[in-house]
Amino acid sequence: MQAPANAENRGKEADFRLNELFFSRTDPGGIIKAGNSIFQRVSEYEAQDLWDKPHKLIRHPDTPRGVFYKLWSTIKAGQPIGAYVKNSSKSGKYYWVYAVVAPVDGGYLSIRLKPTSSLFDKVRDLYIVQAGRERTEGLDPAQSADEIDQALGKLGFESYEAFMSQALKQELDARDRGLGRSTSTLSSNFDRLHKSANVLLDDIKAISASLDSVKNTPFNLRIFASQMGDEGEGLAVIAANYVTLLEELRALLSEFDNTATDIANSLDEALLLNFIVQLQREMIDFFQSEEGATDGVDKEAETDQLERLSGTFNERAQLALNTVRARCMNLPGACQAMKRQATALDVIRLMAKVEMSNNDQNSGIILELEQRLEACQETLQSALNNIARESMQTLNAIRDMARLNEIATRDAGTSQALAKAS
Repeated sequence: MQAPANAENRGKEADFRLNELFFSRTDPGGIIKAGNSIFQRVSEYEAQDLWDKPHKLIRHPDTPRGVFYKLWSTIKAGQPIGAYVKNSSKSGKYYWVYAVVAPVDGGYLSIRLKPTSSLFDKVRDLYIVQAGRERTEGLDPAQSADEIDQALGKLGFESYEAFMSQALKQELDARDRGLGRSTSTLSSNFDRLHKSANVLLDDIKAISASLDSVKNTPFNLRIFASQMGDEGEGLAVIAANYVTLLEELRALLSEFDNTATDIANSLDEALLLNFIVQLQREMIDFFQSEEGATDGVDKEAETDQLERLSGTFNERAQLALNTVRARCMNLPGACQAMKRQATALDVIRLMAKVEMSNNDQNSGIILELEQRLEACQETLQSALNNIARESMQTLNAIRDMARLNEIATRDAGTSQALAKAS
């Protein structure tokens, strides 16, 4: 069931303003139970035509079915989701939203803002292609959802979770700019944290590539040792030690890589939850100050629902940030362990250089080997120094976010208390 088509209004945009937010609450089956006056006005339905009706009443065929498949599978699993959705009003006009949908007691609650970011333009183009393929190729919703993930991957997002956190950030930033407001401190902290996470992952890749560049060194050292006869016994021992150290460094790097990957994944979740809390708090303030009447809606009860949801997500957001912080606190120790191994590797390099200094037969090859080992050592030290620095910056940014959230939580509680008292 969709909004009735109206040829005269097809292609026209409904009146949904940048400074507005709206929400709707449904039961577990997607039957609309409540919403605010902006939802009624934008959708152009009277209260009696919205409440107790399926939410797909406002569905627009230009939104790929794969989006709704992803949305429903996520919220049924008890997790929130953010998605761009094109809807239809009663008269056949369209309106785009970025919707954040979350499970609540007795169903689901969706908060929507007007999307205006540059990312929205890319997603809109993606939807045109995907909705067309669904129609012409008969893709089922699950197939379409997988293809949407692949398309987002080509836009640089490693997962839908990474896309959600970045999309909500960009939409909130674009909304702030459009309303003449400065972007939130949360947004700048997001940029700091993602920069640090990317530096960590890039430096790990640099270390891995550097170790790959010298992986044949022990083999070459054994060849030189055999050519040197009895004088090469020391070099053979050095080659064996080099193998051991490389293996230990590889093991440490693997653990480090797993930790950094966990941090990046946890960071996406933590930041998404924090941005959702920011949107929920603004929705509460907007709803409390809303002048339009909403027939059949208990405003106090719906405000309480929104406040409970915001409180739950705030707790989850802080827990997720604490998880990131705990993992980051392991980085300095792991970094020092790798630095010790790198120093030992450098000592062996110098010992090998001394042992090979009298091998004039292969001087050119030896010089090339020494240069490669020196380059490896420089990369190791530089990357490990970067990792140590970025680890501390990540911890500092998380502490800042935690402190600011405490302030925002306190201010939100005061504001809500005053609103109830007035």
